[in-house]
Amino acid sequence: MFTPPTSDPRRRARIITGEIIAVGIMIIAAMWVMAGASIMAAREAAMDRTRSEGRNLAVAFAGEVTNILGGVNGAMEIIAQHSCAARGQLDIHDWAKRDPAVVERDDQGAIIGPDGKLVSTTLDPAPQPSTSATASMSAFISTAGSRAFSSVSR
Repeated sequence: MFTPPTSDPRRRARIITGEIIAVGIMIIAAMWVMAGASIMAAREAAMDRTRSEGRNLAVAFAGEVTNILGGVNGAMEIIAQHSCAARGQLDIHDWAKRDPAVVERDDQGAIIGPDGKLVSTTLDPAPQPSTSATASMSAFISTAGSRAFSSVSR
């Protein structure tokens, strides 16, 4: 601190008071700068963690989707093989009993004929016909929460 030599005590007291106030303001400003820097560093760290968790979730989601679609694809291949071998007798209920790979666990499947009528389901050996119309042979697989629809035009 700089205190000019002065003989007036009032002037000297004002100068010392001004210096004390200036130092206090500088200390408070330094504290605010440090608090701001700390907040910005914490924010950046939180953003980095969020990005990392987002990437991890995306990879896990992609793996689950790949696994589910692989299972659906395998089931569709087996259904296609059975339908080619059946020569017009499409009975997914019987196929599911003989080959558990057709429909796994809680999955449900249905075959809809070219006329749009329900031909066969995994739940019912003699399903009631549907009245909807479509121009293709269709298979529908429902897996505990996820669904896939496949259609083969004839």
